[in-house]
Amino acid sequence: MNLTKIFSVVFFLIAVALAYFLVDSVKSKIDQDQLIADQEALVIDKLKMIRDAEIAFQAVHGKYTGNWDSLISFVDTGRVYLIERKETVITLEYGADSVNIEIDTLGYVPVKDSLFVIKNNVKALIDGVVEKVNVSEGQTVEKKDVLAELRSSQSRRSTKLRAGNAGTIERVYVKDGEEVTKEDAVVKLIWPRIEDLSRLPYIPGTDKKFELFAGQIEKGGLTVSVFEAKDTNPINPDRLEGGIKEPLKVGSRIDVSTSGNWE
Repeated sequence: MNLTKIFSVVFFLIAVALAYFLVDSVKSKIDQDQLIADQEALVIDKLKMIRDAEIAFQAVHGKYTGNWDSLISFVDTGRVYLIERKETVITLEYGADSVNIEIDTLGYVPVKDSLFVIKNNVKALIDGVVEKVNVSEGQTVEKKDVLAELRSSQSRRSTKLRAGNAGTIERVYVKDGEEVTKEDAVVKLIWPRIEDLSRLPYIPGTDKKFELFAGQIEKGGLTVSVFEAKDTNPINPDRLEGGIKEPLKVGSRIDVSTSGNWE
């Protein structure tokens, strides 16, 4: 092999190596970006839970709480009252209107069973007939359990409708032999937003807690309650102290807000 061919082979191998490292570095960057996006989605979901719990706590107690034990206990055993508001407009003799407001308490629902469950109507997804309903109301199911068996009106083939999550059947909408369209709900499946309430304060995937603050500020001559929950251990380097983005948080210490800074 002459010198020219040797150089050609060497340069070819170098080019292949550089191309490999370039592709690998791009892939690593994409993988890292996806990891950050997935983790931040989990953090945002947890912050939404904290916000819902704080809003319900404030509705019952008249203020927010900065104590994790109080918030967890409220979610576990607290109640949210159902209120009906009625307004009656009465025209007075001199032409002005008077508004009479009546507020009735209709009952209550447990916080854990209302705000902290996900409810999903599982749809038929095909036009056809329900051959068999495999579940009943109150039954617990695992992910991929068969909820119902349907027969398509087009192909005449049977299709098994499976649970996308483990949960409990709250309601069954159809009966054996009933015709359905693909948009019809077959069952309502519910499952908890968080399996272990004691993990509510913790940043997903870590043993570090969200920073939780509650207090009062003066706004427009009024004293109002505020709260803030913040990710103290961001996975995104851009959100670290001095970074170009704020850490993910919901609420505000200095303003009347229940918004998240991702919205």
